Amino acid sequence: MPRKLLTAAVAVLLMAPLMLPAAASAQTSGAYVDGAEPWTESDCAGGIPVVVGADAKAQSDSYSAVTLAGVLDTDCVILAGPRDGDMTAAQRARLEDAAEGGYVVGGTAAVPEAKIAGRDMTRLGGATRWATAQQVGSEAAALAAGTEPEPAAAPDTTLTAPADVSAPGLFLDGAEPWIASDCTGDTPIVVGGDAKAQSDIYSAVTLVGVVGTDCVILAGPRDGAMPASQHTSRCR
Repeated sequence: MPRKLLTAAVAVLLMAPLMLPAAASAQTSGAYVDGAEPWTESDCAGGIPVVVGADAKAQSDSYSAVTLAGVLDTDCVILAGPRDGDMTAAQRARLEDAAEGGYVVGGTAAVPEAKIAGRDMTRLGGATRWATAQQVGSEAAALAAGTEPEPAAAPDTTLTAPADVSAPGLFLDGAEPWIASDCTGDTPIVVGGDAKAQSDIYSAVTLVGVVGTDCVILAGPRDGAMPASQHTSRCR
């Protein structure tokens, strides 16, 4: 199983079902779902559904959806298709077989209401992909504790990412409230800082919602040193 999808479960232990062959219908619009078949091609009969977009822009939501599935003890992740396209017949059938209710991960741009018409579902979607990840983490923590999720503090959008954390192919736009925050006294979450660790960074921000911190430390590329901005000014 690829490390990306395993790590997306954060600290949740999943009972991984039998690996199923990838369905061509699930590989849509640049979405990376290789290795996700135990969740995206499983038998959803009676299971709690977690609906998520299936295009490149919703990639981070997919990782968050697997985290939420672990907390809900479900393997029913429904791919809603690209935002400008239809849900496939196979995924629609899985949703129809699933239990009532469930969750949608992502805003209405990623998963339009029309795709879940007729179902009363809880939507977890923030202003950015990073805020959605944090919101999923908060919901997961509340579900595990049997409490209501606490509203996340408004992210500090005035922060800017330090220049030394950039790396080829690494997407950090919008992550500044977590990767450039003041970590004094906060619980740190350390994660790799290169393109291969992109999914890990999304998962780290999901964990932010679980832990109740805003301190994500980028450890730098796997073949390099931790950036000075992360080691000296944030790790105290």
